[in-house]
Amino acid sequence: MEEKDEKNLQNEAPALPRSRQFMQGKYPDQSWATDEDYESALASHLEDSDRRLAGYAQTDDQIARILDMNPDFALVLQDMGRGVPFRVALRRYVDDLTPAEGDDDYSEYIKAAEEYQARKKDLDERIATRTTNLEQSDKTFAEFIDSQGWDEQKKEGFISFITTMMETLETGVVSTEVLQMLKDAYTHDDDVAEALEEGQIEGRNQKITARRVKQNNVDGVPAGGGSSPAPPKPRREPIINIGGMLGLTDEEVEAHRNRMRN
Repeated sequence: MEEKDEKNLQNEAPALPRSRQFMQGKYPDQSWATDEDYESALASHLEDSDRRLAGYAQTDDQIARILDMNPDFALVLQDMGRGVPFRVALRRYVDDLTPAEGDDDYSEYIKAAEEYQARKKDLDERIATRTTNLEQSDKTFAEFIDSQGWDEQKKEGFISFITTMMETLETGVVSTEVLQMLKDAYTHDDDVAEALEEGQIEGRNQKITARRVKQNNVDGVPAGGGSSPAPPKPRREPIINIGGMLGLTDEEVEAHRNRMRN
C-alpha cells in the first residue's frame, strides 16, 4: 500500500511556483510555452507596477501639499466623501470665492473666470451646431432613402452600413472595414468607368466574332481556311459589384450589358 502511495506521489505533476500561478491568474489568455515566457512577462509586469506606484506616490505628494496649503479644502473633500454635494460642502467652509480687487490672486482669478466663460460659450455653440446638423442630417438621410425605391431589406442594410461607419469614426477608432468602405466610395467613379470600358471592349469583340461567323461557307467551312474560329473568351466578372453599389437590380445590370454589346 505504501509503495502505491509513493508511486502516485511520483506521478503527480509538481506544483507550479507561486509566481507562475500568479502570472497565469493575472494573464489567463497569455501563452506560456517556455520558462523565458514566464520570466519575460513577470519582468514586464514588475516594471509596469513600479511605474504605476511611482505615479501614485507623486500624486499623493501633490495632494498632500495642496491640502497643507489649503486645510479648508481638506474639510470640503472630507464632506464630499460622506456624500455632501460639492457646492454645499464648499459653502460650509468658504464665505466667498471671489477675491477683492487688490488681492494677490485677483488678476489670476479674473483671467481664469474669463477663460472659463470662453470655454463654456464655445462648448455651448458647438453643441447647438451639432444638434442642428443632426436634425438636418436625419431629414436628408430619410429623404435620400425614400427616393431610392428600395425595399425594406435594402433600406435596413444601407442604414446599418452608414450607422456602423459613423459610429466607428465618432469613437476615433478607424477599422480596416471602415477604411475599405471609404476606399470603395472614393474609387467608385474610377471603378464604374473601368467597368463600362470593359463592357464596350467586350461588345466590340463579340461583334467582330459575329462577323467572322457570318463569313463561313454554306457547308460550314470558315472562309480563308479549314479551322474553326476560336470561341470567344468567357467574360470576366468585375471584381466590384458596381450594379449593387448603384442600387441596380440584376435585370437592370443585364439590360445595360446587352445595350453595350449591341
